[in-house]
Amino acid sequence: MTVEHAKDIVVEIASQDPFFIFTTRGLLGRDRRARIFNTVNNLKEIRDDLAGAVSDVHAIILDLGSIADSNAFFEDVCVLVHETPRSRVLCLAEGMMLKQAAENLANAPINALLSKKDLGYCLHLAIRAVIDEDIVLLTSNSRKLLPESSTLRMKGRAIAPHKMHPNLSKRISEIVMWRIFVGLDNPDIQDELLLGTDTVREYVSKAYATLGARGELEAFEAMSDWWWVSRFVPAIT
Repeated sequence: MTVEHAKDIVVEIASQDPFFIFTTRGLLGRDRRARIFNTVNNLKEIRDDLAGAVSDVHAIILDLGSIADSNAFFEDVCVLVHETPRSRVLCLAEGMMLKQAAENLANAPINALLSKKDLGYCLHLAIRAVIDEDIVLLTSNSRKLLPESSTLRMKGRAIAPHKMHPNLSKRISEIVMWRIFVGLDNPDIQDELLLGTDTVREYVSKAYATLGARGELEAFEAMSDWWWVSRFVPAIT
């Protein structure tokens, strides 16, 4: 990263999507700064958690599509934001829910509205950008959906689209994602991509060598550095 920040980032996750929870906990578990405070099912549980918290929760991750539970949901999100001024609220969604969020949260004081597809496996970097750089973060799709005169559209900065690492092939990049960022082991990757044992092992070794990494965590950091420079620095500067 271009700037080192020693402070840990305490994160609360609200989601009922098992895959999102699995990948997010794995992703943040590998990040050297993130510390997961709790994973909850809805906004009420966030309020209950924060009311009893003895330390600050720096970032709240809302997986909107899986926790929307009433017609007043977006009003409840706005209430949560006002009730938790010391926490940064990042909203993630896709499809129709992203469109609804852009309509209903366009002028809300949230800290990020992100397309899950556009963001990819960069949630840990989005959290860092919002916390460390004090910016409002968008993705290209969420920005397009926001009204031009809305607060989020005017204040938000969109991260650059996903870019493959210039020294990794498409297939090796795919295996890196499954291995390092999703957290699957080699047999699971073999089943997912219909590859042989030796092929997966060879691709993982090539990826580590190309990234100058001695293992999974160093490869995670190397890919994170690449995405930070290629996707987030343009939004920050």
